[in-house]
Amino acid sequence: MAFARTCPGGCAMPIKARLASMTALLRPGTLLGPILDKEMRVTARRRRYYALRSAYLGLLMLLVLLIWPQALSTYHWQAVQLAAMTETGIAFVVLLTWFQFIGLQIVTVFLLSTAISEEVERRTLAVLLTTPITSVQIVAGKILSKLLHLLHLFALSIPLLILIRVFGGIPWGYLICAWCTTWTTVIFLAALTLCYSIYCRHAYTVIILATTTAGAIWLVIPAVLKGIGQLLSASLRDMAELCGLYASPYWMLGAETEYLVQGVAWGWGWYPQHTWSIHCGLVLALTIPLLVLSCLKIHPASVRSLSTRTRRPDNRPPKAPRKAEVLYRPLFLHSLIRRTLGPGMIWKEFLTPILGRWRFVLYAVNLVIAALFIATLGLTILLETIEPLILFSLLLGCSIAAFLFIAVMLSLTVPATCITREKEARTWETLLTTCLTDGQILGGKIIGILRRVGLVWLPAIAVLLLAWHVSNSSVLLLIAGTVLATTASAVLIGSGLYFSSRLRRSTAAVLANMAFLGVIWGLLPVIAVALGEYATELIPYYAWFWRKLVEDAVGFVLNAMPVGLALTTFEAAIDPYSRPNPHMVHYWLIYTVIHVTLAGILFVRARANLRKRLT
Repeated sequence: MAFARTCPGGCAMPIKARLASMTALLRPGTLLGPILDKEMRVTARRRRYYALRSAYLGLLMLLVLLIWPQALSTYHWQAVQLAAMTETGIAFVVLLTWFQFIGLQIVTVFLLSTAISEEVERRTLAVLLTTPITSVQIVAGKILSKLLHLLHLFALSIPLLILIRVFGGIPWGYLICAWCTTWTTVIFLAALTLCYSIYCRHAYTVIILATTTAGAIWLVIPAVLKGIGQLLSASLRDMAELCGLYASPYWMLGAETEYLVQGVAWGWGWYPQHTWSIHCGLVLALTIPLLVLSCLKIHPASVRSLSTRTRRPDNRPPKAPRKAEVLYRPLFLHSLIRRTLGPGMIWKEFLTPILGRWRFVLYAVNLVIAALFIATLGLTILLETIEPLILFSLLLGCSIAAFLFIAVMLSLTVPATCITREKEARTWETLLTTCLTDGQILGGKIIGILRRVGLVWLPAIAVLLLAWHVSNSSVLLLIAGTVLATTASAVLIGSGLYFSSRLRRSTAAVLANMAFLGVIWGLLPVIAVALGEYATELIPYYAWFWRKLVEDAVGFVLNAMPVGLALTTFEAAIDPYSRPNPHMVHYWLIYTVIHVTLAGILFVRARANLRKRLT
């Protein structure tokens, strides 16, 4: 036993084993704990990760296939093509950079939306804290494992960017700035999503909150600063815009892109050097408090997961009703047994709270927007200038966007969770054993959805009516908006009910609903525009009939979507001197037929799936 030592238990430990144990302490996985190793193995084996990676690569290849031939087909002579390769390379790098910047943020939110809530749902978070693993190791392992997977996606496009840089005109400074801005944004968004995952049970709630917070910090605040800067002097205006530049990575990357393409500063006359480094430092500085807060709240979250989720009030004895022969409704008669009036399904849905926790968000948004409107009107009256009206218009647009965002989010989540919540609570099977038919159950669910979502649409409708009254628009525009909102809401409710009846989890239903609507309302128009431009470049100029046919087909595809048709109708309404579009009536007919048919198909399929996939 010359080459062995005795371990504290009395057994002999070879030198090779002792050296292996000493070198194991130097590994990053050992220093960060076993959570990193476990998350790396588990995340890489899930179907969701493969789906995200396939979608990322598919969109990247689609971008390459659509942009590259279009850039080269502009020039028909080889000498001119070689001379224009610099502009082509710059355009290609800019598109890839922005695709990478936005795509990694979307993947980050989806990957980290279940970082802690999944452990809470499985009751494994409290078990982890009974081990020697600390909360710092849990947070570090969760974030670093997801960042390593994101690094794999990020590395897929680096060779392509470096290869295109050979064409010239692309400085290394722009690539380094874009990469640093992308990664600091991803790290901040990862910490923010992880922090929300501690407090929220469902992944779709985490996604909505993280997206809303990031949008408010990175888009709304810089826009408000720019609007306020319009009321100030030139130097203070530049300072306000510079503060917005430091706060928003979108503005930062947009300024660097504008400086690359045109060689001029973006928005102001002076442009400080290395602004992106200051911005990245500020974003990383904001990330540290989120990580510290996450480490501190891990232990309370584990304790909260072991306790009961609902607090039932004590049953108080009923008061003696004065006119019990008249007041037989639950709203007036306080009793331990609630009397069922009318259809049972509708009575059940009306017992559900209308807003739930969303009421705090709606109240806060209403108070903030009302205060800003009052302040803006006061400035307009006191100063008697036109400049506060610019801020008033900006606030009106922001309030419309805020109310529409809340209404759309509720329209996405409430229909997609109305059935899956009962499946998770194990009450759906009991409901199906009653004498209610499938039509009565589905009708009650639709009425309950309209009751909950309709109240949230009221502030958005009020602000839209205010904007319509201020702009002195035609009544036809108001009627068109009503038809547009009705058909789009029918598709939203139908798709939510379909995925809620087909899937078993609320998170899966909401994400599937978002993906479905994103594909039919967002991805298809983009593909149609890209294919239309590519086909137009291939068709000779003398073949005017086919070029016109392709342009009309692209126009019909764009106006078959709610956003495209709304923009086309709005442009035609506000510009009385514009040439009338001969296809406007056809656009509305095709849009209405497509959406009514799609909503009907979704409702029929949702009814067919009510008694399927119960477990």
